[in-house]
Amino acid sequence: MSVNAPNLMKHRPFQIVWIWDALCTVAGVIVYIMTDSVPALVGLALLGAIPLVVVLVRFSKANAAAKSGASDRSGDIVQ
Repeated sequence: MSVNAPNLMKHRPFQIVWIWDALCTVAGVIVYIMTDSVPALVGLALLGAIPLVVVLVRFSKANAAAKSGASDRSGDIVQ
């Protein structure tokens, strides 16, 4: 799964999910410091990481489809 980083940074869903992941990570650290709850930290980390992985996979598939010339709505996913 090769991802072109400059195009990925222009990808609006990636930007939104990247900010969401950062917020979940910060919230997880704050919750861990305040309550010493490891499950809450792991849960918040997963809450931020799962959407990020989904966006990376969709971007990679759309990017590969665009390079191969297939028209599978890659214009809807890759901006």
